[in-house]
Amino acid sequence: MIKYFAMEVTIEKQPKATLKMTVKVPSDKVRQMYYHVLEEFAKDAEIAGFRKGKAPLELVEKNTKEADLNGEVVNHLLQHYYVAAVKENKVSPIGNPKVTIKKFAKNDDFEFEAVTPTKPEVKLKDYKKVLKELHTEKKAEKKEEFKGLSVDAVIETLAGQAQLEVSDMLIEEEVTRMLARLLQQAETLGLTIEQYLTAQNKSAEDLRLEYQSYALKTLTAEFALAKAIEDENIKVEDSEIEAAINAMPDAAIKEKLQKGQDRWYIVSVLAKNKLISKLLSELDKDPDQSSKVKEEEK
Repeated sequence: MIKYFAMEVTIEKQPKATLKMTVKVPSDKVRQMYYHVLEEFAKDAEIAGFRKGKAPLELVEKNTKEADLNGEVVNHLLQHYYVAAVKENKVSPIGNPKVTIKKFAKNDDFEFEAVTPTKPEVKLKDYKKVLKELHTEKKAEKKEEFKGLSVDAVIETLAGQAQLEVSDMLIEEEVTRMLARLLQQAETLGLTIEQYLTAQNKSAEDLRLEYQSYALKTLTAEFALAKAIEDENIKVEDSEIEAAINAMPDAAIKEKLQKGQDRWYIVSVLAKNKLISKLLSELDKDPDQSSKVKEEEK
């Protein structure tokens, strides 16, 4: 059994809620991983004069492409030591790391850098005051009350009252996802991305800038909502999760939603809905009147 620790980790804070981890793995652990991977290769190796999987390691090594073997060793080292470094240092990445190999050789230390986005620090200004002002303004204009087209307004207000810096890496991840969806939609319509851009009278750079702006807005809103959920002490009970899942008509979807990431998504949606409902229910309350009642009770 391989023990994957005994490493050196240096952590540096980068701008915009980003961390850089430099991880150094000692040479003895690198050699241990190298021979572990070589043994895995040996199981499927077919070398003349030997039954499959029975050839000596030195012959397997000699008959295996160096790039293939080293590439697999590096992959194993990254998988194990990146995860170990994150856990050991209580880092909470919220996106994919950008990894740079700084040093690798079979009989030497292994060193890599991993730059990863993290959850930004969020400060919310007085969003309740802004929501109350919007609600009062609607009523004064004798138009449809603020609560009539309220969900988007609440989210936009929270985002507008949030102070934070979003990692450029997260923005680029979101842009990449949006571009992938666009490409899929264009292919469905029988269009190339170039034809789509021509039809929209946009350049590739125009589209990327537009998506970057939208990604920043979307991520800002998500982090603002999460902060407000925390500040308002919004909790989602297991019974609420089960009720939401059981409301799904498809049995396969129900089963899928019971698991890790998918279950977390349900929790997230329910928490956001409870937050918005709570904020809207407070709009017609008179805080001054509440204070008077409390004073009279004394």
